[in-house]
Amino acid sequence: MTAKIGGMIILPDGVLVEVKAKLTPRQVDVLKLKLRGYTAKEMGQELFISRRAVESHWNEVRETLNVTGLKELIEWAVKSGLIEYHI
Repeated sequence: MTAKIGGMIILPDGVLVEVKAKLTPRQVDVLKLKLRGYTAKEMGQELFISRRAVESHWNEVRETLNVTGLKELIEWAVKSGLIEYHI
């Protein structure tokens, strides 16, 4: 579960993230797991929701962040500081 403070979100691992887009805590959970490579089925098991609910949240995330796929999501996450990229 995540905690939200104003425009900031504290992820379960203690990482504080500023989210400029308006994402719900559940959408952030799906976003985080997607970035870790989880499938919709695995996310559903982890979050105790159906695969269809995961897909719905994922579609809302994509729409809110204006990304079409994982590549654009990763680019957004790097630019926003949600994840670090090292060569």
